[in-house]
Parts: sequence; C-alpha cells; structure tokens
Amino acid sequence: MKGLRIVLLSVSCLCAVSAVTAQTQWTLAECVDAAMRNNLRLRQVGVESEKVKLQLDDARNSRLPNLSASLNGNLYFGRGPTRDGTYSDNNQFSSGAGLSSDMVLFGGGAINHSIEAARIDVQTSQQVIANVGENISLQIMTAYLQVLYTMDMVELGRAQVDITSQLVETNEIKFKAGKIAESTLYESRSQLARDRNALVGYESDYRLALLDLQQMMNIEPDSRFEIRRPQMGDVEFEMMSRFGAPEDVYDASVGLRPGIRAEMSRLESGEKRVLMAKAQRYPTVSLGMGYNNSYYYSFQNGYDNVRFATQLRNNGNEYVGVNVSIPIWERGTIKNKIRSASLAVSSQQLVVEEAHNTYRKEIEQAGEKARTSYEKYLSSGEAARAAGIVFHNEQSKLDAGATTMFDYNNAKSQWERAQIEVVQAKYDYLFRCRILGFYLGEPVDFRY
Repeated sequence: MKGLRIVLLSVSCLCAVSAVTAQTQWTLAECVDAAMRNNLRLRQVGVESEKVKLQLDDARNSRLPNLSASLNGNLYFGRGPTRDGTYSDNNQFSSGAGLSSDMVLFGGGAINHSIEAARIDVQTSQQVIANVGENISLQIMTAYLQVLYTMDMVELGRAQVDITSQLVETNEIKFKAGKIAESTLYESRSQLARDRNALVGYESDYRLALLDLQQMMNIEPDSRFEIRRPQMGDVEFEMMSRFGAPEDVYDASVGLRPGIRAEMSRLESGEKRVLMAKAQRYPTVSLGMGYNNSYYYSFQNGYDNVRFATQLRNNGNEYVGVNVSIPIWERGTIKNKIRSASLAVSSQQLVVEEAHNTYRKEIEQAGEKARTSYEKYLSSGEAARAAGIVFHNEQSKLDAGATTMFDYNNAKSQWERAQIEVVQAKYDYLFRCRILGFYLGEPVDFRY
C-alpha cells in the first residue's frame, strides 16, 4: 500500500507539472506577465528599491533621540585614586555604569531635507522599476510580433508549395499523355524543390522566433509552446487616425513615461541635497541627558569599604544639558559641498532636457515610420494583387500550353515577393502603431 501511495503521488506531481507546461496558446499579455515574473533585472531593481526604502526609514528615525549604555571596570595595583579623589598606595577596584541619550533640537533643517530627499529617492526607485517593466514589455511585444510574422511566412511558404505541388502533379499527367516535354516536368519539379527549401527556412525562422520569445520570458524552452494568433482585421489598420500629430502624442504621454519621471525625481532629490549642504552653515543645537553611577573597593588592610548597595544609592547622578555647535571655519568644506551639490543639479537638469528631447525624437520617428509603413502596406497590397492576377493568367496560359515554365516561374516569384512585402509592411506598421499606443499608456495586448 505504501508503494502504491508513492506511485499515485508521483503521478499526481507529474500531472501538476504537465498542467503548468500544457499552456501552449499564449497571448501577448500572458507572455508579458511571465516575463515580468521571471526577469532577473526587474528583481534586481526591486531589491534596490527596498534598500532605498530603508534609507528613508533611517532618515525619519534621525529625528528620534538615541539611547546608549556604558560599563567600565578598573583594577589598580600600587598607587591609584581613592574615593575622595586623592591618590594612595593601595590595590583597589573601581567600576562605573551609565545611560546617556541625546537628540538634535535644531540642525538648520538638514533632517527635514534628508527625509524629503529620501522620500523622493523612493519615488525614483519605483519609476525605475516601471521603466524596466516597460522595456520588458516592448521587448516581448517585438518578439511576439516577430513570431506572428514568421507564422505568416510559413503559411505563405506552404501555400507556394501547395501551388507548385499541384503543378507538378498536373505536369506529370500531361507528360504521360505526351502533351509536354520532359524538360517542362523537371522545371516544375525544380521549382517545387526551391519552394520546399524556402519553406524549410521559414519554418526554421519560426522556431527560432519562438525560442527567442521563450528566452526573453525566461522560461524553460518547450516544443509545445505556441502563441495565440490575434484577430487582425481592418480595424487594426485604422489606428493611425486616433493618434493625431506627434506633438499631441508627446504632450499627452510625456508625463506618463517612467524613465522621464525618474530623471525629474532625481533632479528634485538633488535640489533637496543642495539644501542639506546649506544647512551645515547653521549651528546645531542638541539636548543631552544621562545617569551615571560608580562603585569603589579597596584591598588595603583596615580600609572601611562601604557596602555595594549603599554606594549605588549615594554615588548616582543625573544630568541634562544643551549643546550648541557653531561652524566657524571648516576649511572651505561646507562651501565645496554646496557647490558640488549645485553642480550635480545643473548636470541633472541637462539629463532631464536630453531625456525630453530623446523622447520627442522617438515620437516623431515612430509617427513618421508608422505612416511610411502604412503607405508601404497599401502600395505593396496593390502590387500583390496585380502580381496575383499576372500569375493566375500565366497559370491559365500554362494549362493551355500558351506559355513557358520560365514565364510561369517568373510570375510566381514576383507574386511571392509581393506577398512577402505585404507581410513585412503589415507587421512593421502594427509594431509602429503599438509603440505609439504604448507611449499613450494603452495596454500591451491584441484582440483575441
């Protein structure tokens, strides 16, 4: 029975693993979610964010008083101090203990500025996480579209093989009937071999695209892995009309970009650090308090040592005091710290400006490339339709014996190239539009 239970448990575990790996139809959103869960870079910036939160906690705790204890014990041989502060020749033991606490009452606002800077640093770390997530989403979307593109190319290659296979079958019948020359049959067989070779290349590209997507998702490669083909009707090719001019896209999306927001947060944090440096010019006022006690014992013969409990009652003392530290001459250190913090702010201002300019260029280029790819898609579609008509005319002529295999293969090759250009333009346009939609905060997914 025990062995049976082990077997059943093993089967259950295998079924559970199979259930996890059995998901063979992945949507784009599911691929992105898996990549987010498994990406090591995203985990790393998450850990860095937790460290920044600890720095904020430290900054807030700097407002609180500290508390420390001290203990000491000394054994003297020969001449040593006595209880009344004089020195005598005797062996003795003395010890002491104390508690002390202090807190800053005024520091020129340095603590408040440090808390604000740490709080902004936490916001910056969150924006960094979001920016890494965006980059992952874009990479997955690019790989996903590449898989869709290779899928269409495989279907196109199979269609070409089917057409040529039918031609070879027809030519074999005609050759047996004596209607065509043997060379015509071999030309069609040669074309079929070329089409099959092209299909092998398309299928290889498809498998590599799937592998690349799985590696980006950081999951174990699975031969059963497939993506779910989305619905791509005419609606997908009307997306450009809703984006508007590039400047409109920029104005609507620049505030949403976590990368730019992170740079602006770094600028704000730098400004707080300038104030922290300037706060060192002001005096620091702190409050201190504490309690001390001591014990003394002499090993001299005939010396009347006071009992331990009595000494603890009599030797204790408490104190409260205010300390003021006024910076007078710091060898230019404070001045240089202020200048250094100010230069860091000036540098970060340039970084923010450069980030805005780079993003504006990306928007302008994405919009222009989307329009160009859409026009290319329309023109390549017209070319493919025309090439298709020419091919079918040549196919009819070939059936009637009114054309040669050379003219037929030439028309077929031109039709195939035109179809390939349509597929390329289609996915290039979809990618450009998805980029613009992504910039506007739209979810990364398709309709299924």
